[in-house]
Amino acid sequence: MKKLLTIVVPVYNRVERLHGVLDALFVALQRSAVVRLLLVDNGSTDGSLEACEAFVRRCEEEAIDAHLLCEPKRGASAARNTGLAATETEWVYFFDSDDLLSDNFCEQVVGWIDSYGSQLDMIAFPVLQEVNGRLQVKPHVATERPQAQILLHGSLCTVSMAFRTAWLRRVGGWDERLTTWDDWELGVRALLARPRLRWFTERAFHHVFVHSESQTGASFSQTLAPIITAMEVVLSDIENAATTVEEVSVCRLALYYRSCIMSGKLVSEGSREGQSAFRQFALLSLPSPSWRQRLMGKFLEAYTAHGGHGAWRIILRFLV
Repeated sequence: MKKLLTIVVPVYNRVERLHGVLDALFVALQRSAVVRLLLVDNGSTDGSLEACEAFVRRCEEEAIDAHLLCEPKRGASAARNTGLAATETEWVYFFDSDDLLSDNFCEQVVGWIDSYGSQLDMIAFPVLQEVNGRLQVKPHVATERPQAQILLHGSLCTVSMAFRTAWLRRVGGWDERLTTWDDWELGVRALLARPRLRWFTERAFHHVFVHSESQTGASFSQTLAPIITAMEVVLSDIENAATTVEEVSVCRLALYYRSCIMSGKLVSEGSREGQSAFRQFALLSLPSPSWRQRLMGKFLEAYTAHGGHGAWRIILRFLV
C-alpha cells in the first residue's frame, strides 16, 4: 500500500516521558496503514535510544511502518532534517518526543491529503497545550499573513503544520543554526514563500506540554541569546524574501513590535540585559520608526512589562 505521510520525531534524552509518547504514537499508527514513522535519535545517553529500538521491534510485530535513524549532530533541527532527507512520502509532519499524539490524527490528516493534498503545500491546524495543569487551545491566527506569525510566536508551531515534502525541501527545511524558536522561524519563512496553505480549524489536536524542559525553557531570560539569533534569522528571511516591498515593510514593522513586546517580557522577568537587547534589536528591525510607531512600541513594552497579555492582538489589527 502506498504511503502518504511520514511522521518525523526527534528524540534526545526523553526516557522519562518517552514511553507514553510512543504508546500514543502506536495507537495512532494502528489506525492508518498509509503513515510511516521515523524516530531520529539525537545522541541520547539516558536509555531513550534503547526505548526507541524496542518500540520499532514492537511495531514490526504489528506490521506498523516504523524506523529508527541516528543523527549525531546535536539539535532538534538537525534531527528533523535527517528525517526529512529520509522521507519518501509526498507529505511530512514533525512531532515532538514529549507530547501526546491524538489517536485519530493520522486518519484525519490522511483524509485531508486525499481530499485537498494535490492543491496544497501546507496544512495547518490548532493544537491543545497544557500550561500549569490547564489544557487549552494554543493561541493561533488562521491566516496566510507572515506578520501574524511574526507577532504571535507559535501560531504555526512544530506540531501544528504538515508540509508537502518537496516544497519544504525547496524552502530549505529546518534551520540548524537555531536551538530555540526554530519552528517560529520556519513558519515565517514558509509564509513568506507564499505556500498554498489551508487551515483546518474544526478541532484542535494533541496534548502539548509546556514545562521547564521544553526548548524555550522556564523563562525567556534563560534563552535570551538563542532567541535573539532566531529573530536575526527572521529579519534576514524578510529581507531576502521574494515578495512585495509593502509586505517586507509590514513584516519589518511586525518584527519591531515583536521586539518591543519581548522587551516588556524581559522587564517582567527582571532582566534589564534582556530589555536592552530587545530594544536594540527593535531598532535593527526598523531603524527609523515614526513617532507613532515609537509610541506604540513603548505602549506594547509597558503593557507587557506590567503583566498584560495578548499584546499581539492589539497590534495585529493594524498590520493588514
